[in-house]
This record gives sequence, structure tokens and C-alpha cells, in this order.
Amino acid sequence: MKIEAQLCPVEEKSKERQTPLVDPNKQVGQMQFNIRNRMKIEAQLCTVEENNKQRQTPYIDDVFVIWTGTVEQFDTFIMELNINDMGLRFTSEVQNEELAFLDVMIRRTPNGGLTTSIYRKPTSTNSLLNWHSHHPIPLKKGIPKGQFLRLRRNCSNIKMFHSQAGDMFTRFREKNYPPHILTAAYNVAANADRQQLLQKNEQKLEDEKIRIIGTFDSQHQKVRGILNKHWDILRMDPDLRDLLGARPDITFRKGRSLKDSLVHSHYLKPTGGDTWLGRKPCGFLRCGGCQFCRWMKPNKSFTSSSTGKVFFQRDFSNCKSTGVVYMASCPCPKDYIGKTIREFRRRVGEHLGDIRHNRDTALARHMRSQHPDKPTDVTFTVIEVHRDPLQK
Repeated sequence: MKIEAQLCPVEEKSKERQTPLVDPNKQVGQMQFNIRNRMKIEAQLCTVEENNKQRQTPYIDDVFVIWTGTVEQFDTFIMELNINDMGLRFTSEVQNEELAFLDVMIRRTPNGGLTTSIYRKPTSTNSLLNWHSHHPIPLKKGIPKGQFLRLRRNCSNIKMFHSQAGDMFTRFREKNYPPHILTAAYNVAANADRQQLLQKNEQKLEDEKIRIIGTFDSQHQKVRGILNKHWDILRMDPDLRDLLGARPDITFRKGRSLKDSLVHSHYLKPTGGDTWLGRKPCGFLRCGGCQFCRWMKPNKSFTSSSTGKVFFQRDFSNCKSTGVVYMASCPCPKDYIGKTIREFRRRVGEHLGDIRHNRDTALARHMRSQHPDKPTDVTFTVIEVHRDPLQK
């Protein structure tokens, strides 16, 4: 049986406090007691003190249960869990022979035991990283090894591991992984001790070795070659000799991808402080000399009425700016987005004229129908300036 829940924080227990598996009836009763009490005490994410450091306790949203009672008793148990004022909702899935729990398929054997194997959803696709992707070679070599070790850990017997390893080998070959890389990763997993894989890895202490950290790009191999060639020069220094290893330990951070260039908005909060050169002025201001300044709304940022997200302007503009994207805001509040290659004040004058003379435009219809008492109670602001508006 599998129980799923939301917002159920628990505290990690030390190995000394973990109790061995006991009679199923007592185990279920204890679980029911713990859940009902934790729902009252730990309904919100809490912080605990551990080694004088604050940390956040994790949430549990999936629980695997072996139930020895009837289905009706289990339904009653779930019903009682759902009677709470914490906004918690429990759902359950009951199976007698096999049950998928996270990425593991659990099956019951004829002799009353349990076997486990890897589980993939029917809708899952081959989302493995392509070998030709622009990533460090050690990273791409480590993916097959990690996946085969995960398969060895989830499969309870070696026969099942060999069976599902063939499917995984095919998935990697579809992503152009070299056969010798896959074979080496498979051999490591096949010869590994499963009991050791099931143990929690202890965190390694950070050493004092000096690491060279850089952004990964197409020149990383040349950089590595230069460092290897001249590394001995640094090791000749008596103060650095003990801190430097035999070879440079190079770590790469993620480089800027095509997605970062295309998806991220350019309306970002300004970073960095003023320098002796000064900072480029940004934002929208009134020109102070035109008849439309009273409808202009000066600002350095604007807020979307639909999402509530704040965007920071990256250009300077005023009533006389040309080639702009602008926003008209009414008291609803709703926003109208438009653009013009002419002076911004000319376009604002046209909008106000449309409202006064009841012309059939989107902004005029809205202001006269939703704000008939004050149809011109609208403000305008520039949100972006195009340097070459004729090409936009």
C-alpha cells in the first residue's frame, strides 16, 4: 500500500533511535500514532538545532505501508487521517501483488518475500544527456556509471539486474554513448556489492587542496593543457609546494547556454555600485515641457498587473523618446501594451483623443465602459526603448 500526503515534515532520527521491524500490527499502530501527533506538532516547516547549526527538516509525501488488516479498516484509517485542520490531504493506492513506489517496483513472491526492480512510468521518455552535448567528458562518463549503480541498487537479485541492464544499455546507445564507456560502467555495477550500495554514503571532509575554478567553454581543453604544461613552475615555490597537487585540480562551473540567452528576461535588477565614471541613468521621466506630462508616470520599474512581477527598466526615456514600447494603466488595475516609432507624447495624445471622442479603439472602449466618470484617468509609462525602431 502506498500513501501520499502533502506538508508532512518529520525529523531525521539517528541510527541509535531507529527501531527494528516488529510485529506488523504494532508497526501500523505506531505509524498511526506518529502521523496523528506530527500533524499537530509539525504542520509547518520548522528548523531544528543540530551541532549549533540551523537546518530545515524535510517533507515526506510518499509512505510505503504493509497492512495486515482488511481493506475496509485501511479506508477508515485514511479517512481519519484526512480529518484535520492543517490542510493535509492523504490519498492511497492498494495492491496485493505488486506496487510502484517512487522509482522502484515492489513485487510479492509466492513464498511471502519481496523483490524489487527499477520502475519507469509508461509516459517516461529517454531524457538522458546526449553524448555529443557540450559538457565535460568526466561528467558524461559518470552518468552511465551512476545509472547502472542505481539499477544494481534497486534490483534485488542479479538476474533481474542483467535483464534490465540491457534496456538501459539501449537507451544510452540511442544517445550516442560509446559502447566501451557503457561496458565499463556496467562491469563496475555488476561487480559491486549491493549491500554496500544500500548503505548511506558518509560525507567526505573537504581537503585543503587548491582548486582552479573556471567557466566551462570550448577552450577548456587548451586551458587544461597550459596548466599541465607549466604546473611545475608553480610547484617550485616553497610556500605553494605543499598546497599544490601533482597535477592541477580543475573544476568547471556551468557556462552560459543558448537557453540562458533566449529565455531569461533582460528586465533585471541593476547590479553593482556607482563608480567614478557614474552610472547610466535608467527609467522614465517627464520632459517637463509638454501638455501630456500630467498623464505620464515616472518610474524606474513597473509591475505586471496579471502576474505581480516587478521588472526593472534598462534604458532612459521621457515624453519625447521615439521607438518605444509603452504601458497604459487604469485604476482597475489593467494594463494596455503598445508601441510606436514616433515621439511617445504624440501617441499618448492620440490615445487621449480616442477616449474623448469615443473612437472605437481597445483602450478607449475600456475606459469609457469601465470608467465612465473619469474616462481619462489613465497613466502612461515607457517600458522599453528600441535603439533602431525601424528594424523592430
